[in-house]
Formats: sequence, structure tokens, C-alpha cells
Amino acid sequence: RADSADGVPNSRSGRFSFPTRGATNITNPLVPSNNRNNLVFDKAQGTIGAVNGLEVTYLRGRQLVCVEALTGKVLWERTGIEPGSDVFGDEQRIVVIAPEERSHQALVYSAIDGTLLDRRMVDPQDRRWATCGRNVLAWETGDGKAVHLRLYDASNQGTGLWSKNLDRLAKGFIIDGEELALMEPSGRFTVVSLRSGKELMVAQVEPEPALQSIAVVASRGQYLLTTSQPPSGETNGVTASPLQNGWPAGFSVHGNVYAFDRASGATQWQSPAFVSQHALPPDQPTESPVLVFARLKRVFRSGSATSNIGSVLCLDRRDGSIVFEEDGFSGQATLCDTVVDREARSVVIQVSGSDGSRALSLKFTDNPAPPRPPAQTGMMSSRTLGEQRGTVVDVAADVFRALNQMPPGNRNGVPPGIPIPLRGLRLPGGLPPVQPR
Repeated sequence: RADSADGVPNSRSGRFSFPTRGATNITNPLVPSNNRNNLVFDKAQGTIGAVNGLEVTYLRGRQLVCVEALTGKVLWERTGIEPGSDVFGDEQRIVVIAPEERSHQALVYSAIDGTLLDRRMVDPQDRRWATCGRNVLAWETGDGKAVHLRLYDASNQGTGLWSKNLDRLAKGFIIDGEELALMEPSGRFTVVSLRSGKELMVAQVEPEPALQSIAVVASRGQYLLTTSQPPSGETNGVTASPLQNGWPAGFSVHGNVYAFDRASGATQWQSPAFVSQHALPPDQPTESPVLVFARLKRVFRSGSATSNIGSVLCLDRRDGSIVFEEDGFSGQATLCDTVVDREARSVVIQVSGSDGSRALSLKFTDNPAPPRPPAQTGMMSSRTLGEQRGTVVDVAADVFRALNQMPPGNRNGVPPGIPIPLRGLRLPGGLPPVQPR
């Protein structure tokens, strides 16, 4: 699933696409410039095509071809189409837009027999953020302080479905190609349908005047919103980045994580979680009971990297609490894959890299869990407020604390086979490992 893009050729589900850009470099201010939302290509590549339940329409060279989705039988063809054109639409209309200098002209075809129905004017390629069906989401800047968004039907004289003026510091995210999520610096969070233009949810969260980006994971009954802000305080020569093994990469996260009921918009956690300098892998199973974060952490000494550590963090989607956390989960990690087995009630998280791969299996039951607070990780954690994490003193203190928690009579010697409960041990340069529950 592709979640958000500006200038990325993709229409994996067929119901949506993200227009490409040519050599010009006009940047959508609502998406961050430092992740995959802003890829720039030397020339337009176009989108794959339009897919619905019955037909697939795509561009093959200079031919526009419509085939049956199940059999591949050709239903109709049209020739003379500009290579690299954007192709999108629905079961009634197919919209074709030429690249580059003619990217403001749209040809509208019948999805039934390929008849050319009309020619329409649309926003140029650089101003089209995304499409859904035959709708176009476009943006433009005004006086430098605001961004104007509008959603319209490209096949019907630009019939407007929705529009909004936003602070230039607002950030956006495309959810599964069907919805637009927007967060303003004031903390106003809005979700809009890209099919109808209807505002599906409006919520107020904590203001974030330094907001850098957002990402949203949606399931049938829940929205999970992650925000990212500039890291504050001393990083001690440590950087964190998403795992990358080709495209798409993940999303950097350093900020609050919120959970909303998808139907009512009500918040589901007692307070937002805080995830520090981590990353959200793309294409997570939407109905998983956990939200998975995976990062590559680099520790620098004297200007060069001395260690590369793969880290994994899992949050319970019900309350935002930590289910699993391990800083040294792997070495030079490049890929994180999550598989949910509903029948076995398990989640398997596999992290792979140059040092091999390691899998984590989490089992879930119907047994009630005690109340737990949402996660607070990193230097902003309430557990580490005023402390320097990962020192030798910390390790020694945790060892003595663990020994003091042992039952009376066992402090002078540990029976064979009985592990010392070093649950809160903080290793140098790392987060405290927490075993799966």
C-alpha cells in the first residue's frame, strides 16, 4: 500500500494514483521534503492505470488498453496516446493527461467502450497531489502563508467537491489512496474522503507549531496518527533512520502517537504515546493488534559511525502501551516484515539485514490485561526525565534493583535455572529491553 506521495508514480490498488513530476521542482509544502513523498524524476513516467472490480485500463506504449480484470481479455483499445501520460478513472470515465508541458489538458474517455467524450482543463502536473477515481486533489500556494487545497471531478468541468485553506506549516498524508489526513499546527486533525469530499472526522490534539510530518495507519475501526517534530535536547551522537531496502522506505517518527475511533472520532487512549527517534515501516497489516516501529540506529564517535543497531518497538493498539521493545534487536537491518495469523492469534515480525535475519513471534489471548499507560520512550519519557540513559551507573543500579526485587532467601544465591529478572536493565546506548507479554 502506498500511503502518501507527491510526485511518485504509483497506482498499486488502481483506485488512486500519485502524479509524477517533470524536471521542474515545485515542492508541495504539506508533505516533508526528506522522505519518499517528494521523489523527483528526470522526466514524467506516468501512472499504471485505472482498476475497478471488472476492468483494468492501462497505457501500453502509445495505446490505451482496457481488459477484463479476471481473464485479461481486451475489451477496447485506443491509439495515439502520449507515452508517460497519467491514466486514472472509475467504472464510468477514464481520464488521460499528457505529461510535462501539456499536463493541464485532460482527455475523458468512456470506460465502457473507449469513446472520447470530452476535453477538460486540469491543474498542471506539479500541482496535482493525488487522484482517487476520477477526482483530482490539487494544491496551490497563495500569499506565502497559506496553502489552498481543492478536490474536484476532472471529467466534469472541474466540479468542486471540497476545498480548504491551510496554514503553510500544516502537514498531510494520503490514507490508502481513499482519504486525506491533515494536521494543522494548532492541533486540528481532519480526515477527508477523496471520493466524496466529505469531512469524515475532525479532532483536536496537542498543538505542534514545529510539526515536520505526519503518517496515518488506518484499520476498519481505528485511525492511528503519528506526528514528527524536530528532536529536542542532546542526541549524544545518535541518529535514527527508517529501514530501507529499495522503495518504499518507512516514515521517521519523533513525536506523539494518537488513536481515534474511525466511526466517532473519539480518542481511544487515555493520553497520546510518545515515540522518540524511531520509524514506522510501510505496508503494515492494518488489522494487526500491534503497531510496529523499526529503525536503524547509528552511534557516532569522533565523526564516524561506530555501531549500527536495528531496533524494534511494538505498541498495543488498544491502549498505546509497550508490548515489546528491544534496542539491539539486530545489526545492520534493512527490512522489517510483519505477518498476522488470525487463526493462530500471533504476529510474526521479521527483521533482515546484512547480518542475517531474526524473527519475533508475539502470541495474543483473550485474557484481560492490567491497565497500562501509553508508551513514553526516549529522552522525553517520564521514566528517564532528568537522567542520562545508558551509563555504567545505570546498568549497576538496574542490577541491584533487580536483585532487591527477588524473593527473600534467594538474594545470596540464585537457584540453577532461575533467571534474574533484569526486566528494566538499561544497556549503554540503548533502550530497556522488554520481553513480550
